[in-house]
Amino acid sequence: MKKLSIRIFASILTFFLWSGIAAQVPPNYFETIQQWRSDRQARLIKEDGWLSVAGLFWLKDGVNSVGSGKSYDVGLTDSFTQGRFGEIVFLNGKATLKVDPGIPATSGKTTISTIDLGSEAARGAPASVSVGSQTFYLIRRGARSAIRLKDSNRPERLEFTGLNWFPIDPELRITADFEPYSEPRLVKVSNIIGETVEMKSPGVLKFKIRGTEYRLTPVAEGDQLFIIFRDLTSRTTTYGAPVAFFMHNAPRMER
Repeated sequence: MKKLSIRIFASILTFFLWSGIAAQVPPNYFETIQQWRSDRQARLIKEDGWLSVAGLFWLKDGVNSVGSGKSYDVGLTDSFTQGRFGEIVFLNGKATLKVDPGIPATSGKTTISTIDLGSEAARGAPASVSVGSQTFYLIRRGARSAIRLKDSNRPERLEFTGLNWFPIDPELRITADFEPYSEPRLVKVSNIIGETVEMKSPGVLKFKIRGTEYRLTPVAEGDQLFIIFRDLTSRTTTYGAPVAFFMHNAPRMER
C-alpha cells in the first residue's frame, strides 16, 4: 500500500494530489494555494484561454459549411462579418478546410486557401486556422471529430471580473492510501460531452474526511493517474461537469 498526500480545496476546480505523508500544514500552505488560484485565473483570461472558447461543432461526413451565424455547420462569431468563410470536407476521418476567395485566413502566420486540419491517423497537434480575433482547430472525442472555436474578443473574457473561491480549509489537506489492483480493471467513464468510454484503472484511492471514508477510482493516462470526480457542490456553486486532474508523483503505471 502506498501513501499519497491529497490536498483537497473546497473550491472551483481545485482538488490536487501530491506525494508524501501529510503531518502538518506547511508554513507556505495558504500562499501556495493563493498562487495556484492566481495562476488559474491568468490561464483563463489568456487570449487563447478557456474564456475565449466560443463554440464546439461536430463534423458530419461530407461537406460542412463554415461562416458567421447559425445557418452554417461551423458557426463563427459575429466578429467575422463576411458571411461565408468556406467549408470543411470530412471524409474517412480526414478534415480538409477550403477557404473562400478573398477571406484573410492564416495558419501559423501563413495565408492559406486550403489546409489539412488533421486526420485520425495524424500525430501531433492539429493545424489551427485564424481569422481576425477567431481561431479554430480540429479535436477528437472518442470516435467523433469536432471543430473547437475560440474568439479572444468574447465578452465573457473581456468583461471577466474574477473567480469566487471557498475559504481555504487546512483540515481538507488529507492523506490517502493507494491500493493497486492485481491487474488493471476497465471502468466506464462519462466524459464532458455525454459519452461513456472505457479506461483502465490501476487501483483505488481511499481516504477519510472528518471520520467518513471516501474512495476515488483513478484511471491510467500514460504513466500518470487521472482522476475524475464530482461532489454535491457541483449542483449549485461549483463547476457543473466532472472535475478532472492529473496526480503528480503517482505510482508508475505498467504498460
